Amino acid sequence: MTKNYVKHEGSAFNDFNSWLVDEKTLSARSASDVISRINRVAKYFDVDLLKKNNNAEIDYLVEKLDATLSFTKSVKSQIKRAIKLYVEFSGLIVNEV
Repeated sequence: MTKNYVKHEGSAFNDFNSWLVDEKTLSARSASDVISRINRVAKYFDVDLLKKNNNAEIDYLVEKLDATLSFTKSVKSQIKRAIKLYVEFSGLIVNEV
């Protein structure tokens, strides 16, 4: 299984970044933050984020990550939202972000 890094280069980054800015109306800085959070998750867990397509699975993943790194509530919330946005971008159906 390959990690789903959204590198800050190439078409994958550009497409996701553009989608966040254009479709989700995030600022360039906020879009970059979302991508950084996705990369943080992928760095610590060899997980296919595209298979985390419901809230229960995403919550479990974030709790597992939190047990390792100890996040504040706001950071946990931001990571959950970033994963949901990435899954939505990838074309999977998820509960509202």
